[in-house]
Amino acid sequence: MTTILNRYSPSHHGGEPIQRTFHDSDVQGGIRWHPKDHRLVYVWQNSLVGLNIEGGKNSVFTKPTQNPPKNPVWSHDGRKIAYNRMVSNDGNTPTMQIFVIEL
Repeated sequence: MTTILNRYSPSHHGGEPIQRTFHDSDVQGGIRWHPKDHRLVYVWQNSLVGLNIEGGKNSVFTKPTQNPPKNPVWSHDGRKIAYNRMVSNDGNTPTMQIFVIEL
């Protein structure tokens, strides 16, 4: 039996947790709630993915790469997402870089 790691959140009214992601492979982590809206961002299949909680629609913000995004964080106004990714130029030693996406 294979277990798929998806993400859940507590119910506001008590009871069972609510499943928020529905993928056929593991959510890799980095889940962060939007500062104002019912949205979140997380890492899945080495890409940064956004989820509208109310509509259940996913948006892939980055193309998958060998090194997955890490440490996503929303700006205070929710218009940008910053994240880290290991980058290697010309086969040199990889270094952690900072990227920003404007939504």
